[in-house]
Formats: sequence, structure tokens, C-alpha cells
Amino acid sequence: MLLLMELSRLLKLITRLVIREMKLKSVVILVRDGTKDRYVVKAGDGLGKDLINMAMSGNYPVFKWLETQRKPLFRDELSQKIMELSSEDKNEKRELEDLRDNLDKAAVYIPGFLKGELRDVICLGGKLSGETFGNEDIELLTTLSNQTTIAIENALLMEKEKEAVRRIAELEVKTQTERLVAVTQMSLGLSHEINNPLTAILANVQFLLKKLEDETEMPRDLLKGRLAVTEKEIKRIRELMHNLQSIAEPVVKELIPGLKVIDVGESIKKAQRSIPPQQRKGEAFFV
Repeated sequence: MLLLMELSRLLKLITRLVIREMKLKSVVILVRDGTKDRYVVKAGDGLGKDLINMAMSGNYPVFKWLETQRKPLFRDELSQKIMELSSEDKNEKRELEDLRDNLDKAAVYIPGFLKGELRDVICLGGKLSGETFGNEDIELLTTLSNQTTIAIENALLMEKEKEAVRRIAELEVKTQTERLVAVTQMSLGLSHEINNPLTAILANVQFLLKKLEDETEMPRDLLKGRLAVTEKEIKRIRELMHNLQSIAEPVVKELIPGLKVIDVGESIKKAQRSIPPQQRKGEAFFV
């Protein structure tokens, strides 16, 4: 059974193994690119090396034939069948001739199916000895094609998983950076918001202490006013700290199915919206 590995390495290993063991002129493996409805040459050996990365439309006659017949296509058998058709079978003969003309130099096309869909095609050039492909060759190639299809699917899934891990890692770095910036901004803003009322409180306390040290009489209304401002600023700090507790409930969004992350930007905006307007402006009250 073929083991999981990177797709390019896997296909290169398969083509090298086939061309060496079966002594072929060329081997090419085409893999379906479902997003663009085409087949791309992902690996080739022998004369097929120069075809790597070449793309062919999914409407190519060979692929359509393989999808409907669901069996290997042999160039020699196709030519023989064309010769056997009578003159009355003009339409079928024309279709087979068009198919043969589109076979290029490959001798055999072996389809690989998964969940009822054509996923890949192994194209084989003729044997170096000039011999035709026998029943043992067909059985071997069919088994190989089935295993190759499954291995390709597993390799593709592994590549998708690696890409998902890479995206998550990049997101984590980005999130950490955003979090650092957000925390820095929040700490600066918080320092400003707390310093303003503390300045007012300190000014009032220093004023009252000076009055007490001087042992001068202080009008009741003045004392009451100073204490009222101090109380107001203390309540302002308490309200600010209470509103900042909203950071403990961050905004969470789903990045991909099954993966939720904290939206740092929205969490900060949510916290900022919870701060009263007069505190966001950094106003201080002095008497």
C-alpha cells in the first residue's frame, strides 16, 4: 500500500517505478483540477518529462470516453474496432476516429475513479520492446491505478491540512501582534483616563491639607464643594474600571468550520464603546 507523502514526490516515485518495471517509452500522470474542470500533468518520466504542468480541458474526448466507459483505453484496440465497423456505422466510426486522433502518442489510458468521479489518468507510452500489453499488464495497471487514486487523494488532503495549519499559524502571529498593539493602546488610554480624575483628587486633597496645616478657617460651602468633586472623581474611576470588565467577554468569530478565534479589533471597539463619552474625552474637573 502506498504511504502518505507529498504529492509531487509520490507521483514521481510512481512514474519512475512503472517506466522501469514495465520498460516503457513514457509515463504521464494527469490529476483532475476540480476548480477549473481540467486535468494537469503532475508527473512524467521518459518522453513524458517535458509534459509536466501541461493542462488539458475536462472536455477532451479521451476524458469523456473514460468517464462513460469506466475502463482502460487502448489505442490498438480502438484502431481494431474502427476497422471492424461496417460502413453503416458511420456516426460511431467518426466518433472513434476523432477519439483515436486525440490519443496523441500514448498507447494506454488508465482511469482512476473515486466516489464515482474520474480523478486521475495514467498515460503509458508503448513498450520499448514493441510488444503489446497483455492481461497481466492490464491487471497490474488497474490495481496500480486504484491505489494511485487513493494515494493522490490522501496526499491532496494532507496538503490541504498543511495549508490550513500554515494559515492558522499566520493568523496566530497576526493576532498576537494585534493584541500587543491593542493592549499598548488600551494601557495608554487607561493611564490617561485614570490620571485625569486622580489629578483632580490629588489637587483637592493637597488643598484641604494645606488649609488644615495653616489652621485657617474654611467656609463650609468650600469644603463641601471640594469633597463633592473628590467623590465625583472617585466614582468616575470606579465606573471606568467597571466598564473595562467587558474585555473579559471578547468578541469571538468562526475563522473556518470548527475553528473559533478572538477578534481583537472588535473586542477593543466593544470595550471602548462601554466607556462613557466624557471619559473617552479625558475631561477632568477642578474647583
